[in-house]
Amino acid sequence: MITFDDSLVTLSMHQNEEIIVFALPASATNHRAWWANDITHSQAKAWLLADWEVDAVFLPKISSRNWRD
Repeated sequence: MITFDDSLVTLSMHQNEEIIVFALPASATNHRAWWANDITHSQAKAWLLADWEVDAVFLPKISSRNWRD
């Protein structure tokens, strides 16, 4: 189980998949835009409603840095 005590966390692709309990789509590994904080995209809506934002995405090794206030 992953816990978040900090307001800034960097997650690997595997850790992101552990949280959502399924594999990320190919578009998440190939397109930086998939990680955009755009409420019109269902994946972004999920993390935005949980008070998280993607701060940076590191392709091709696929990790994301996320933050919250």
